[in-house]
Amino acid sequence: MKKTIPEIFSRYQSIAIAYSGGVDSAVLMESAHRHYGENAFAVIADSASLPRSEFESAQSLAKERGWNLSVVQTKEFEDHRYLENPVNRCYFCKSALFEKMNQFAIDHQLDALAYGENLDDEFEIRWGRQAAKEYEVIAPLREAGYTKLMVRALAREWGMEVAEKVASPCLSSRIQTGVSIQKGDLERVDQGESFLRDLGFKIFRIRFDGIRARVFVAKNELPELLKRDIQDRVITFLMGIGFKEAVISEIPYQGASLR
Repeated sequence: MKKTIPEIFSRYQSIAIAYSGGVDSAVLMESAHRHYGENAFAVIADSASLPRSEFESAQSLAKERGWNLSVVQTKEFEDHRYLENPVNRCYFCKSALFEKMNQFAIDHQLDALAYGENLDDEFEIRWGRQAAKEYEVIAPLREAGYTKLMVRALAREWGMEVAEKVASPCLSSRIQTGVSIQKGDLERVDQGESFLRDLGFKIFRIRFDGIRARVFVAKNELPELLKRDIQDRVITFLMGIGFKEAVISEIPYQGASLR
């Protein structure tokens, strides 16, 4: 029989949560805050791989909910293994975060570290899971049997705006595997996606293969993107911020979901 989240939390007196601003980590942090009060801490990495809009909204949510929020500076961009962008890139990123969280827990005499992997994630290849195991970071949502739909339902029950938030992986995920990760490329991707957001698009990605930026939007938004004037505006903007080539994909983006 699976344990409830409060039952899992009852093993410890205090906890630090890996927080990104997404619905999983936000619900986990709210759960911890309700259980531990001032003995729960949200730890967010101020990394070049985190879109600035996500970083700002994550801080706003933490302030709104009254959480203890700590910002740490991770060092994945000093790790050549991460910068080489292998298929297990996420392992090095999560290792960098958990290393910082582990030191944070030591400094603040906290009993446990946790992150927001849910039950759906258990059936996918998640390189960060290996790093979590090495640093003994628990996954209460997964352990309690919470799927993404259940996490969103709990967020709605608690009146959290992130309940309907579309998944938003780190900016490095936009760089084709094997193409070296450069901070300048991540900044351009972030600027380009912010431009798409300002144009009114809701679900989108910019993929970069080392030469060209390729723009994807959800199927229902594709007709709008394919309008000649919108295409011209997007391509002009992307070329203007430094991409050598930019193209509009007629294949819709299907990666983000509300499952």
